[in-house]
Amino acid sequence: MTYDNISRAVFMKRLNRFVALVHIGDQIEAVHVKNTGRCKELLIPGAEVWVTASSNSSRKTKDDLVTVRKGNGVLYNIDSQAANLVAAEWLERLDFDKVIPEYRYGDSRIDCYMAKVARRKSKNHLKGPAKRTEEDDRRFKDSFRRLIESSLSDRR
Repeated sequence: MTYDNISRAVFMKRLNRFVALVHIGDQIEAVHVKNTGRCKELLIPGAEVWVTASSNSSRKTKDDLVTVRKGNGVLYNIDSQAANLVAAEWLERLDFDKVIPEYRYGDSRIDCYMAKVARRKSKNHLKGPAKRTEEDDRRFKDSFRRLIESSLSDRR
């Protein structure tokens, strides 16, 4: 995941959950904070931050505050939407046919919905989707289990 039109700034003060003041170049700008959490240990006056320009010209603020450097030198992405976007990019690389972030399911919302159409191998030529078999379902179940186990072992 990358941000377009990103600029370095200096954090000055948070006005409320959604807006902060930053010093960009020789100007003081109000920016949208993409994380409604307090972030008190990160957003301290004088902290180095990064903002990205919004493509929505009708907004009250033209930039979004997305990253902050803590005193220990580590950069922290505070964009609360970034985790789901990064996960969706990763899932698309795993050859899922459909990846839908922020998927609505009844009255709930799922962070990311993904689907993979079962496929059969053909030696002659490519065909449209074939009818799923029990063997396809078993292979998908095994593959999905291995994916989850691999993901869990990577976290350790």
